[in-house]
Amino acid sequence: MEGAVWRAGGDAVVPAPPGARLSYGFDRLCRVARCACRHRDRRRIEILQADWIVDTVDKGFAIHDPRRDLRDFWSTAFESYAKACYEACTEVITLHGANQLAQIMQGASPERMKIIPNGVDYQTLHCLPRTGPDAAPTVALIGRVVPIKDIKTYIHAIQIVQPQFPGLTAFVLGPYDEDPDYYEQCKILAAQLGLSDVVRFTGQVDVTQYFPRMHVNVLSSLSESQPLSVLEAGAAAIPTVATNVGACREILLGRRDEHPSLGPGGILTDVASPEQTAAGITELLRDNGQRERLGLAMQQRVKRYYDLNIVDDAYAHLYRRHMEAQLRRVS
Repeated sequence: MEGAVWRAGGDAVVPAPPGARLSYGFDRLCRVARCACRHRDRRRIEILQADWIVDTVDKGFAIHDPRRDLRDFWSTAFESYAKACYEACTEVITLHGANQLAQIMQGASPERMKIIPNGVDYQTLHCLPRTGPDAAPTVALIGRVVPIKDIKTYIHAIQIVQPQFPGLTAFVLGPYDEDPDYYEQCKILAAQLGLSDVVRFTGQVDVTQYFPRMHVNVLSSLSESQPLSVLEAGAAAIPTVATNVGACREILLGRRDEHPSLGPGGILTDVASPEQTAAGITELLRDNGQRERLGLAMQQRVKRYYDLNIVDDAYAHLYRRHMEAQLRRVS
């Protein structure tokens, strides 16, 4: 198979080297590798947590124990798929700069690397009406009610914020049927903290119906790649208080190549820090001018880098270039 192009789910685009003819086996390996490139870190976490894998080696708390078992085999397999994929490709496309560092550690060549981020519908979102400073204070977390989103930190942060802002509403905008036990734990926690009337779980909704009511967007995740919720809220000029995970620093504070600098579009916090999350929310609810500046900066950043039309054009150019190169080789 010559000149094939694979896209690893936003993590990598893998065209075969010029003139190369891949055997069926290696072609299949690269197709598997695209999944490894996209999900290797997530798979590593799942493998470490999997209760269906029986540990045959008790390593205790040792960090450098050389003995290996099935869990190590699976983890190494996904790492090997990624390395094979990076070795075979001519270009590696990733969502954000933090991913590039991980890819280089896995063997990707820096000379082949390029960023094409996720895109959002800026043309629709930037036209949404914005809530006024005199409206009831409203914050929201957009995401699934699952442990990796750390909804409990958000609830604890709201407990700190709520006494300062009577009438505060804190939405959780996202489905809660994926992990019913965790959802029940979150509801119980909110009730125990006296927040049953403050923290509102909506289930899956059209978030654009809520953006006009929101003053602050919150992301408390333990892990993310490039969260669309931050980009979508930003397109609507809503600043975000987010944990410093994945691309959040790059989205809120700007890419290294951002010129001219647009300034911050939100506030970063440590992971699992209700106090820092609460401080960020409080700052933005209390200071209308600061909230306005950060929201507008975020909106301009989304327009410049994350508009879906720009992203579509970048991918169209990428594929067109490789398809034209393939046609030239064939002719």
